Amino acid sequence: MKSYRAFEQRSSWARQNLLVSGEMEEYEDRLIDEWSRYRDVVFEELDEDSADAVLLEAGKALYQWADLESGKPS
Repeated sequence: MKSYRAFEQRSSWARQNLLVSGEMEEYEDRLIDEWSRYRDVVFEELDEDSADAVLLEAGKALYQWADLESGKPS
């Protein structure tokens, strides 16, 4: 999952002292922004009264996007 890969990448950078002051915060802000924007698109027309099957499909679409964007090879 993308959040795990992001954590793994940040940890690697920190261990290797590859970060300049403020870079980690900018990276995390970008991750949060990107995730939030895509989540908003996927769930745009859904609410708590939406059918469970519709919510399940939206969740799957969001997961697939995160999985594909993580750079994980197929």
